[in-house]
Amino acid sequence: MEYEYYKLVNGKMLPSKVVNGKLQVVNKSLDPDLLKYSPDQERDARGRFSSGGGVEAASHAQTLYSHAKGIEPALTQNMKDLADKHGTKLEGLNYRLKTQESLTRKIAADAKADTISPAEAARNISDANRYTMVTDPANYRASAEAVERDLKAQGYDVRVKNYWQEGSNYKGINMALTDQSGNKIELQFHTAESLAMKETTNHPLYEDYRKMDTGTSEAKALNAQMVANSATLSTPPGLTGYGIPKIGKAVDLSDLYGYDRNEGGKL
Repeated sequence: MEYEYYKLVNGKMLPSKVVNGKLQVVNKSLDPDLLKYSPDQERDARGRFSSGGGVEAASHAQTLYSHAKGIEPALTQNMKDLADKHGTKLEGLNYRLKTQESLTRKIAADAKADTISPAEAARNISDANRYTMVTDPANYRASAEAVERDLKAQGYDVRVKNYWQEGSNYKGINMALTDQSGNKIELQFHTAESLAMKETTNHPLYEDYRKMDTGTSEAKALNAQMVANSATLSTPPGLTGYGIPKIGKAVDLSDLYGYDRNEGGKL
């Protein structure tokens, strides 16, 4: 069940519903159908808070989002310190948190695609907190390795994935980070050109693609166009042998592109 209304009570927006023609605040402890949405979450065309993936997916998304928001300040400060230390630029901080709505969609989609429970799908999400560093091509590998070393020294498990491969619809270095508490964070490394390719050139294509049946000729054509666009990028020197070689494919797009341009990521 989704609640269409929030009522302002003592300066707080509380979830409500119409009972006998009157708007009444819902008692969370007595109403198991209540979805724990933030009043600031985007609404659908009818003004309702929309799960986009079912009650269970939305509930796990809310929990994951709340946790990601709680650990964000310390993570962001650490990333800023690392960027300053190693001469990289931290970009896209408006998107450092995946929104609750986007998490709901991904949990529901992954649960369906992988035939797993929404709870397991939520546990597998690795980019609720995500960051992007940009450096010049000449120092690209050295900067990435320096940041990787420091993260490992801080106790992080770091898995490096190298998407600078022929035939990939996305080019970049992605680091899957897990801290000592088990928190999963994503860190992407880009050149200015590869970031522009991701965010400006290919992202509109991805937005169209994700709304399609991926088996259609139109969806396949969009993916092929993203591959062709990414092929125009110059690969930074010295990347052979660094990280696990990965080729971005159509099935990877929600992870690689990672957010809607209208998400905002605001705290």
